[in-house]
Amino acid sequence: MTLDGRAGEDLVSRNVDPELWEAIKAEVAATFPPQPDETFIAWCARAREESHNRRALLAAEIGLASNRLQRDRQRRKNAWIAAARLAFDPGARSRCACCGKYEGLTEAHHILPLAVQYDAGAVSPIHEHIWLCPTHHAAQHVFISALLANKTVRISGVPPAETDALHRLNVRCVALLISLPNWLRVRK
Repeated sequence: MTLDGRAGEDLVSRNVDPELWEAIKAEVAATFPPQPDETFIAWCARAREESHNRRALLAAEIGLASNRLQRDRQRRKNAWIAAARLAFDPGARSRCACCGKYEGLTEAHHILPLAVQYDAGAVSPIHEHIWLCPTHHAAQHVFISALLANKTVRISGVPPAETDALHRLNVRCVALLISLPNWLRVRK
């Protein structure tokens, strides 16, 4: 990203994540410190008046701050998911909620996957779950990914009762998702 008014325009034209702005301020403190109470947009406007080389340096520092913040967020997310999994007690295994078979092979499936919960701003994990056979578990994750990407998945050769069961799971997944504070930010 550069601050010359061409690349990076998208970041400047919308509100920047406050956590990212704090990371940027810390990263550029020695080279081009923001003024007290200066917004990111105002700082960028001031930075655009600097020389090309100075803007390139600032862009590199912003990239470093962004990468560091992304790594920190991923570590926090991984820790949150690990803690949620440790606290999760699915109880006794039962047959697949879609096909009614394979009790010995079923897997506990969080109706709203933990990673999606974290991204949507859940403070505490929602452990609402069902038991699914490996095939339906994989199918459900395909449906959830498509749902988050606003795409449609077409399936054929699946018995209507199983298709209906998967559809009901998606409806419940959406209901849980929209109950979380940052659900509009969740994208795949």
